[in-house]
Amino acid sequence: MDLSLFVILIVLNLGLAVVIGVFLGKTGLLDREDQRFPPVVKEIASAMVFGLMAVVGTYSYSTAGVLYNSRNGAIISGGLYFGPIAALGSAIIAILYRSTWGGATMFPCLLATAIAAFVLMIIYDRWGGHVTILKAMAITIPIEVFHLALVVLFIPQGQGWDLIVNNASGLVILMSTLVVGAFGISYNWSKRK
Repeated sequence: MDLSLFVILIVLNLGLAVVIGVFLGKTGLLDREDQRFPPVVKEIASAMVFGLMAVVGTYSYSTAGVLYNSRNGAIISGGLYFGPIAALGSAIIAILYRSTWGGATMFPCLLATAIAAFVLMIIYDRWGGHVTILKAMAITIPIEVFHLALVVLFIPQGQGWDLIVNNASGLVILMSTLVVGAFGISYNWSKRK
């Protein structure tokens, strides 16, 4: 594994999460209380912003058929902080984009992303967007573990298991968790300033 490329990609993904978090926190553009735009415009914008973040999160480190990425971190951030349309819309964008890459992990990745969006819709409905940074990061872990489990389940002849075990797939969990944390910290911090 080329550690320097991996670090560059983590910094890129974390930097994007921080920039988006600060921008949305400072401007309040997607906040429910903000009345500058109709709700439908904010919903579409939230899907686009977090969908773009998910597309950028797809560009990450790849080795031995495993794509270490933070795609789901964008969907999780959008879904937990801005609601069901942000989750579902960004997931659709991410799914469409990821499907163009193909590969053995494509189907489990697409399925995991779709299921994550629906789980986030339920969580948002229950908590109404009031989630702490630690809860958001804690929610990320089982979503990513489920994602890896689908890779094991859907890739035949034990190859999925080999991909997960032999390629430090804990980094997949770490990357998304860090992106969710970076977004949450920067968003909440910038709202207070």
